[in-house]
Amino acid sequence: MAKSNQLGNELNKLISTMSLFTRKTMNKWMDEISKDLQVTPERLIVMYEVRIQPNINLKELTDSIMVSPASMSVMVQSLVEAKLLARVTNENDRRRVVLSLTPEGEDLFQQFDREINNRFDEFSKQLKKDHQKNLHNSVVNMQKILDEIISDL
Repeated sequence: MAKSNQLGNELNKLISTMSLFTRKTMNKWMDEISKDLQVTPERLIVMYEVRIQPNINLKELTDSIMVSPASMSVMVQSLVEAKLLARVTNENDRRRVVLSLTPEGEDLFQQFDREINNRFDEFSKQLKKDHQKNLHNSVVNMQKILDEIISDL
């Protein structure tokens, strides 16, 4: 097998494994966290997408989360009414309306981040010390590489 095919295969396996790991951990923790924060898991997912994709519009958000435009529109409107999201006219293109977290939404999401980070910290304490160290180094390196790749997309 050629090196490029090996890398593609390994990246595909890593992405699949990370996706499964994320779903399993988030599904395990999301109900409790959302109850503590008094917001539904679905709302948190929408807020998460808006936070990691600055200047996302409604169609892009719908595509990212893979729900119907009607369902997303209702969800976004409820978040706007709750003052957790804002619709903002793009300064460069007045026809384009993007979504962003409000200060209240950002505060709520920071609480969510703290809760998730605490759970990942507790999870990682269960790992062997050498696995903790190796995982930490791998995560830091992958984050640097992926940040660079994403900035070029």
